[in-house]
This record gives sequence, structure tokens and C-alpha cells, in this order.
Amino acid sequence: MIDDFCPINLDFIASDIKDEDLYETLSDRLGVEYLSEATREQELDKVIGILYGDYQRLFVTMTVELKGMMKNVHFLVNTGSPKTFICKDVLNKYNLTKIDPNEPIVVKLNDRQISVKVSPHDSRFHNINLLGTDYLHIYGAQIFVDFDEKYITMKFKTSPDPKKEGKSVVECLN
Repeated sequence: MIDDFCPINLDFIASDIKDEDLYETLSDRLGVEYLSEATREQELDKVIGILYGDYQRLFVTMTVELKGMMKNVHFLVNTGSPKTFICKDVLNKYNLTKIDPNEPIVVKLNDRQISVKVSPHDSRFHNINLLGTDYLHIYGAQIFVDFDEKYITMKFKTSPDPKKEGKSVVECLN
């Protein structure tokens, strides 16, 4: 039953994405260094990313603001994930070392507030940041993917839909 679904139990195979991909190849292809300092000018309503790897995974770079610091973070866009996850490497850059994996962390992604979870250490995506349907839904994302040219464009509303804020995707669909 969908009401019993627990997002922390979500897992999927991402064996084609390695840590060094985030720091090297993806940074080069996206044109932004992973975990580099970000500026307000980078917080866009439109994000352009790439299709990467053997499985044409959708990657974008977004700013993550936490504890008054802002970094550029690469996210795998995963419409199969009901939650947005941030990996421990990212949180370590914000000097967050004692993290309860069951507690949500409130961050701003491209100047839009969202509650995220830590990528579970025992999952197969422990080293990857996932942009889930919670963020996409709340901020009315429009997604265009061009498989021939290997890019993705996402547009977001500036503020959340008040009818959707604080609700799960399942609740909003009912």
C-alpha cells in the first residue's frame, strides 16, 4: 500500500556513477565545479543540465544554501524518488558531522526551501544527491529532455504552491 511507503527504504542501482564523476567528469560537462562556492546569480528559475553515463542519467547543478553558506551541488534528477536526498560529502562541506539520518534537514535549493534527507549510507546511492519529486512537485517543475542533444532543461516557479507545501506528493494528488 502506498501509504506505508517509507522513502528511506528507497534504493536503486547507480553503479555507473562514481564519486570522481561528480568532482571531475560531471563538473567539466556541467561547467561548474562540484561543491564550489556559489553566488545568488546562480539561483535560477531555469536550470540546464546534461544526460550522463551509459544509462543517460539526468544531472543538473543547483545551489544548496545551508548554515549561511552556499555551494554548487550536482543532482541526479530522479522522478522515481519521492524525496530529495543530499549525500554526506555535501553536508561535510557545511561542517555538519553529527547527522541523524532519520531527521530531515531544511535547505534552500536555488533559493527555494525544501526538507531533504541524507542519502542512506547503506544504499547504492549513498554518494549521490537526488532531486526527488517532492521538490519538482512543490515548485511546479517543467522538464524537457532532449535525448539527441543530451541535455535537460528544468523550469521552476519562484514560490511553492500553497496547496502543495508541506504535503506529500500522494496527498497533493488526492
